[in-house]
Amino acid sequence: NSNSPTNGVIATGQCLAEEHTFIRPEDTIFRTGFHDQNNLLQSINELPPELLILILDAVLDDTAKVSYYQEGHYLSTLKGLAMVCKTWKSTIQNTPGFWNVIESTVTRDEMHYMLRKAGKRPLIFRHFMTPYSDHDIDPGIGHNASDCFDIASSNMFRCSSLSSLLAMECGQQAARMLESPAPILRDATVVASDCYFPEHIILFDGQAGMLEDLWLSRIPIRWDLGLPPKLRRLKVSYTNAPTRWLPQPWQVVSALSSCSQIEFIDLSGKTMVREPLEWELGVQESTVGLPRLKELKIENMTIAGSAYILSHLSTPPLRILELTERLQVQADPITSLLCFPNRLLQETIRRALSRCEKVALDLEHESVTLEIKGVEGSVYFLLRCPDPDELTRWLAEEFVSELSSVPEL
Repeated sequence: NSNSPTNGVIATGQCLAEEHTFIRPEDTIFRTGFHDQNNLLQSINELPPELLILILDAVLDDTAKVSYYQEGHYLSTLKGLAMVCKTWKSTIQNTPGFWNVIESTVTRDEMHYMLRKAGKRPLIFRHFMTPYSDHDIDPGIGHNASDCFDIASSNMFRCSSLSSLLAMECGQQAARMLESPAPILRDATVVASDCYFPEHIILFDGQAGMLEDLWLSRIPIRWDLGLPPKLRRLKVSYTNAPTRWLPQPWQVVSALSSCSQIEFIDLSGKTMVREPLEWELGVQESTVGLPRLKELKIENMTIAGSAYILSHLSTPPLRILELTERLQVQADPITSLLCFPNRLLQETIRRALSRCEKVALDLEHESVTLEIKGVEGSVYFLLRCPDPDELTRWLAEEFVSELSSVPEL
């Protein structure tokens, strides 16, 4: 495993050259005279180097995997571990795999120091951007978005994991990072607040062949160029984004054709829409085969758009299907979802009904909520339509035998 820190072990006892380091000897927490601690250190020092590295790696692993919205403290944790004793400090200093997590909360000099110490190890970049006043730090000491994104952009070819919470003013620099080739990237989470992007982004310059997990929020990407081929989980949200950033249903279907291994899809449109209907149906006669797809969630989009995507996907019956339409837009006929045989929709509902535990149908004025929960799967609809009874009639006709075994509807 190229990410394993054991690859960077230097023989125990090798003397380290005196160098400028961010781990200060005077910070050590052990002092002469603490006999219990010294006895403990003697026991620790007897551990095989490989075992010590595994222990340190386990401690650091949780620190490196915090959520995107949490401020990182990886380097401070690394410093604390290095202050335990000389053996730990030496081991940490000589193990490149411990220096590959670079966060925006450290200084520019610390970032460059960690890059040097990490050697050729794959890098993990974590950007947590908030106003400096929230951190009681001096922005003149390298704590700024410019340094962070410049370093990340120049080293994306070495990045295996990316997590970014973007502030308003860093749109152009974030775009540069997101358009940099990332051939070994495996997971990426990029959440923007009110960033301005001058144009749609060519995601990782089309060079993210190893990417499996992708979560984008309010990031305008070029759907027409396809998605990474090994993608397994995709979550894209355009809540409160400009309307022009949203893809069309045919673009979504076309992009999905490039990632046949995908298992989870979560697409969310705008919450509030004042403009005319932005989802236009394109011309795509053939269906796209996604044999591993298990979950599909489409939120804040029109019935027609959701129906188009469903009817153009060829997959086994889904384990989870959720369709949630914007309830503040003008009611659309549900006919587009039901008017012609939609095998994926029918088979998914049938699967959920096969060992059903709950069926709930709520009809209101121009809206309908359907919830089916079963051992084999679940279906949830929240749709706005002028004739809610249309769904009731369709269910009764299509699933007569399955519904007859449901004790109460």
